[in-house]
Amino acid sequence: MSLFLPLLKNIPFIIMGVFGIGLLIGFHELGHFIFARLFGVRVPSFSIGMGPTLWTKRVGETEFKLSAIPLGGYVEIAGLAEIGQGEQEHSHATGAGSFQQISLWRKWCILGGGIFFNGLFTYLILVLLFLIGMPQSIFYKPANVRPVIASIQPDSCAQRIQLAINDEIIGIDNRATPSVTELITQLRQHKEQDITLTVKRGEQILTITAHPDQRGALGITAFQPTYLPSCSIGTSLVNAWQALAELTGTIISSFASLFHKRSLDGVGGPMMIISWLINSAQQHFLIFLFFLAFISVNLAVINLIPLPITDGGQLVLETIQSAIGRRLPEKALLTIAYASWALIIALTTYLTIKDSIALFWPKIKLWLGW
Repeated sequence: MSLFLPLLKNIPFIIMGVFGIGLLIGFHELGHFIFARLFGVRVPSFSIGMGPTLWTKRVGETEFKLSAIPLGGYVEIAGLAEIGQGEQEHSHATGAGSFQQISLWRKWCILGGGIFFNGLFTYLILVLLFLIGMPQSIFYKPANVRPVIASIQPDSCAQRIQLAINDEIIGIDNRATPSVTELITQLRQHKEQDITLTVKRGEQILTITAHPDQRGALGITAFQPTYLPSCSIGTSLVNAWQALAELTGTIISSFASLFHKRSLDGVGGPMMIISWLINSAQQHFLIFLFFLAFISVNLAVINLIPLPITDGGQLVLETIQSAIGRRLPEKALLTIAYASWALIIALTTYLTIKDSIALFWPKIKLWLGW
C-alpha cells in the first residue's frame, strides 16, 4: 500500500496534467477547425480525446464528441485524408465544400491552423503570466534562479547524500554555482564522477561528496522558482512576444542539437511530459501554466517537421501535388506514412520504457527495500 500512497496523494495533480495535455491537443485541433470553416470547408466531426465516445452533440453539420481517452483528438475535414486517423467517411470527398476544391494558400492556412493556435495559446498564457508575475524556473530564465532545492527524487543520489528541501548548492569543487544554469552546466561536465558540493543549509555551510549519474543529474526534480514583478498590459504584450520568440529559438536549437549529436539524452516521452506537468502543478499553478505554454510551443515546432504525419509534412505534400498538378500515387503516400508511423511508434515506445525506468524503478526498489 505504501507504494501506491504517493500516487493517491497526487491524483488531483495527475488529473490536472492529463487535462492540460487534452487542452493543448483540443486547442490545436480547434485551429484546423476554425480555418476550415472560415474557407467554407465542411468539418463532419470534431473529437476531444480518443476511444469510446462519452458525449456527442451535433451543431450544424459538425458532430462534436468528447471521448474517453483525453490524450488525443482529431478534426475530420472533408476531402483531407490523413493516414493514421482511421476510417473517416468524408476524408476522400472531392465535391463542393471539400478540402480538394480550395486554393493552395487556403490549404496552407487550414493545415497550419493547429500550429498557429499552439503558438497563440503560448502567447496568451505568457501575456497572462507577465501580467500576474512571470515565474522564472529551469524552463525559463534559469540563469536568474538560485539553485535552491524544491523537491528530490526518492532513492536518488541527492537523497542518499541527504540533501534536503531548501538546501542551496553554492559550489561544485570550489567553483561557484550562483544559478541553476551554472549548476546544471557543471554537473553535466562531471557525469559519473565524484564531486564535492558546497551546500548552504540555513546558516550552515556543508561540504558533501556526490556522484552525478550518466546524465549529469543528482535526482533534484525541482528548484525554488523566483517571480518577476507584475507588468502593465502593454509591457506584458511586448514581453510575451519576446519570450515566445526566445522559447521557439531554444526549442529549435535543442532539436538541431539532437540531430547533430544523434542522441536522445534529455528527451522525454509522453510519460515524462505528464510527470513534468504533475511536478509543475505541485510546485505552483503559475509554474503549471508556464509549462503548458512551453509544451504548446514544442507541439508547434514538432508539427513543423516535414514528416507526412505532421502538419508540416502535409503542407509539403500539398505543395508538391499543387506544383505537379496531380495527386501523388496513393501507394507511395501510404508507404511513406506507415514508415513514419513506425518510426514514431518505435521512438515513443523506447522513450516510454526509458521514462518508466527513470520514474518508477527507484520507487519500486525503495518499496522492496533493495
